[in-house]
Amino acid sequence: MIHLLTFCLVTMVAARPVQIDERSPNIIAPGWSVCGGYASLSSALVSDYVPPSPIGVSVAGTISSAAGITDGITSLGYTLMTPTGQKLFSDNKAYDTCSLTGIKCPIPGGAQLLNFQIPPPTTATSSSGLKANTTINVVDQEGKVVLCLNNPSYSV
Repeated sequence: MIHLLTFCLVTMVAARPVQIDERSPNIIAPGWSVCGGYASLSSALVSDYVPPSPIGVSVAGTISSAAGITDGITSLGYTLMTPTGQKLFSDNKAYDTCSLTGIKCPIPGGAQLLNFQIPPPTTATSSSGLKANTTINVVDQEGKVVLCLNNPSYSV
């Protein structure tokens, strides 16, 4: 009986509640990395590039600004490269964050799960395996970077 009681006590002490951050590492889409911003992310997923469909972005985390996001710009910057790494073309498309499909402003500070869509920069895909060094930036109403994601070899 004493061994059973000891086992139960040890099990109860070891089974403490933990924060999500303690249970598993952040989940970031393959090929993508966080390149800045004041939002603390627990996950970030970006869809494949399949025009004319928009690029889907899903992020979960905490917006540390008490003001949240009331306005801002989301940009998609990219440099198109050949399979050997030769730069062909660069562009940066900027969109009003609050007008993106899936976003409803204001976005309050605190824990958030956001799913939004960025229009594709072109209506065609590459048939020759081109890649693009791609960055998604979300900047708030004060010009501060909320979120930055980068993929140095996003298939286009």
